Amino acid sequence: MEQQQGGGGGQDAAAARCRTFVTYYRKKLLHHKELEAKTRTWREALRAAKKEYAKTEDDLKYLQSVGQIIGEVLRPLDNERVIVKASSGPRYVVGCRMLQDLSWLGLDEWDE
Repeated sequence: MEQQQGGGGGQDAAAARCRTFVTYYRKKLLHHKELEAKTRTWREALRAAKKEYAKTEDDLKYLQSVGQIIGEVLRPLDNERVIVKASSGPRYVVGCRMLQDLSWLGLDEWDE
């Protein structure tokens, strides 16, 4: 009879050990899901930071580049803006300072 009770006790111990492992597995699985969510959040933040960094780098390049293009003044739009044809082909609307004497541009229709 002792063998049967001992055998039954062994099954209880095995079942308890199995429950312990299942509980441990569930805790680890939950912890893994939490870490996965944190990792996803950090990756999204990193992606946004990289995008902002790239935009800042581009803005810095634009600020450091030479802002002068050789072109021809086609016609004035108003007292502050003129249309300029660049030597590379495209036309630009650019601002013009009114502190300068604009008569040297050769625009008869310029309104001052």
